[in-house]
Amino acid sequence: MHICSALRFPDGSATSPGDTKLSGYAVEVTDRDQLTPMLAARGFGPDAFRDSHFFAADIREIVLTRTEGSVTVIDLWLPDRELHHFTRS
Repeated sequence: MHICSALRFPDGSATSPGDTKLSGYAVEVTDRDQLTPMLAARGFGPDAFRDSHFFAADIREIVLTRTEGSVTVIDLWLPDRELHHFTRS
């Protein structure tokens, strides 16, 4: 998955400070007992969307890359680890 670097507003401001990338897996959820609470939280009954496929994101890595002046800054997140912060000039 890739998230847009930034959406620019007319005043020049942005919604994101850099480029974000996610990596992982899309895991299909077929158990209606797992889907029912998710549907209920969104106001749907347990039989809604019977012919649809549902997926959960199993995210394994998130990387945010941005520039600060003349330096490239990289933040790396991995499950069960501390956030890693790198800089490159």
